[in-house]
Amino acid sequence: MSVANILAPVTDHLHALFKAPGRPANGALLQGDCLDIMTRFPAASFRGIITSPPYNLRNSSGNGLHDGRGGKWENAALLKGYSTHMDSMPHDTYVRWQRDCLDQMIRLLRPDGVIYMIAKPDFVLAPGANRLGCVWRISQQMNTPHPAPFPPELVQNCLTAIGDGPVLDPFVGSGTTGMVATERGVDWVGIDISEPYLNTAAQRIAAAQRGIKAPE
Repeated sequence: MSVANILAPVTDHLHALFKAPGRPANGALLQGDCLDIMTRFPAASFRGIITSPPYNLRNSSGNGLHDGRGGKWENAALLKGYSTHMDSMPHDTYVRWQRDCLDQMIRLLRPDGVIYMIAKPDFVLAPGANRLGCVWRISQQMNTPHPAPFPPELVQNCLTAIGDGPVLDPFVGSGTTGMVATERGVDWVGIDISEPYLNTAAQRIAAAQRGIKAPE
C-alpha cells in the first residue's frame, strides 16, 4: 500500500496545514517544525526512519566549528549554518531537543521498525541485506545547495536493510531520502522547516519520478 492509502487522513490534513511544494506520488513533503508535525502522526506509523539532524557543530568541542575557522573542515558550508538554523544552540538545549526528537521517532516506529541502526525488538534485516557488511565505504556528497547532505548510497543501503516502508525523514533537507525512496518505489514522508531546501527536494524527487538524473 502507498502512503496515500496508509497515512492518507494524516498526510492530507498535514498538507493543508503545513504547505510544502508538490505532492509526490509515493510520498509527502511537509514544511514545519519536525517535533510539532511528528506529534500529529499516530504511533507505529513507520517501518523505518532515515535522517540526519543538525549537528550543532558551531557550538561543539573538539574539531568542530565553534571557533569560526572550521576546525578540520576548513571550508565547511556549515560555517554559515543552515538556511533557517545557525547550528549553534546551547549544548543543554540541543541535547533536550534531540532527545525530544528521538522520543517522537521511537513512538512513530512500528514494533519491527528501526532508526538506522537503533532497532526496536522485532526488527530483522531484510533478506540479503547482510551482504552489505558492517562497514560501508561511501564518498561524501558534493555540489548541493544544502550544507550537510548525505550521499544517496547511504540511503540505498539503509533501504536495502529495512526492506519496505513507509519511511520517515524528519530533517529531509535537500530530499535525498525521498529521492532514493521514490527511485525504489518505497513510500516515505519528509519534513523540513526550510522552504528553500524543500523546493530543492521537490525538484530532485520529481526528477527521480521521471527516471532522470536529479539536479544537484
